[in-house]
Amino acid sequence: MALKFADTHCHLDFECFRANLDAVIQAAITLGVERFLVPGTQASNWGYQLDVCRRYPSRLFPALGIHPYFVEQHADCSFQVLSEAYARGRGAYVAIGETGLDGRYPGSFSLQQALFEQHMELAVLHDLPLVLHAVRAHAEVLATLTRYPRARGVVHGFSGSYEVAMAYIEKGFYLGVGGVVVRANAHKTRRALANVPSGRLLLETDSPDMGLPGENPPNTPSRIPTICQALARLRGEDEAALAARCQANADALFAWNNQKV
Repeated sequence: MALKFADTHCHLDFECFRANLDAVIQAAITLGVERFLVPGTQASNWGYQLDVCRRYPSRLFPALGIHPYFVEQHADCSFQVLSEAYARGRGAYVAIGETGLDGRYPGSFSLQQALFEQHMELAVLHDLPLVLHAVRAHAEVLATLTRYPRARGVVHGFSGSYEVAMAYIEKGFYLGVGGVVVRANAHKTRRALANVPSGRLLLETDSPDMGLPGENPPNTPSRIPTICQALARLRGEDEAALAARCQANADALFAWNNQKV
């Protein structure tokens, strides 16, 4: 039986895919990748992001968000701005994000925090999952989640220890597994992913970024089967069973079937 997958984090609205998006999507579908979560990154691209997803109904699903890298361009963004953008989506959004905190950019950290909390309020209000970005800021992200006990979602591109992984899981979050699982030197994260419950794992590529070792950019959703195979090998599990488990996790979290277009 052919394996079925979802890529729960791929930026198919980015410029590098505009010339060959049909081919990129079809190549992934041929390998069993049936659904694609496209996170938001900046307000200037929200319209195109929605247009792209609506071109591929029941395949591409958008999330509404501002990536921490772009927060300084959105200093005037407010909960009202996010709410109005959500309303303009007319039921298309299945998640809120990409949002979160990135310690690599300390100069914008206070603004990151403010926008992160606005995203969380919107997600809680509409009972939508969050797509979290947490880099060198796990303690701060976890502290923020403590103030929003109704929040749920996925920590995208998880990279951290088993203890940090379980802290997120205990708050009801999933872990997004990408190319890091293939990296032999990612000892801490590989140990975590080998031991956390499979019921809390999702597959992702973060295309066009987070490529597999030795491969030229851009990364694409066609790498999902390779990531699944590596994760199954790491965990000592049957690949088909793990693929089915991750697919069921994605279906449960994002409720794709409830999307309106």
